[in-house]
Amino acid sequence: MAGIDTSLDYTTLLSVFKDHVAVVNTLWGIFHIVALALLGFVYKEEHLRNSGLVLLGFTIGFLIFAFGNQQAMLRSERVLAAVDQQFTP
Repeated sequence: MAGIDTSLDYTTLLSVFKDHVAVVNTLWGIFHIVALALLGFVYKEEHLRNSGLVLLGFTIGFLIFAFGNQQAMLRSERVLAAVDQQFTP
């Protein structure tokens, strides 16, 4: 198409790469914080450890959170893979 530059320069690719690496690192940080907070909360509250229903609820909730976090990371990793392919001749 006339007038539209479809080439990607290295500066733009590096910027996208850097942004998505930061996103993945942030998502891992959130995952660690939530996992440790949940573990600490359950460890601190003895009545929670003794209730199978509460532990099941926490487990299901954490699995849903972990799956959503994984999907967000995978989306960002796909962008990183696409950027990497642009660098490869």
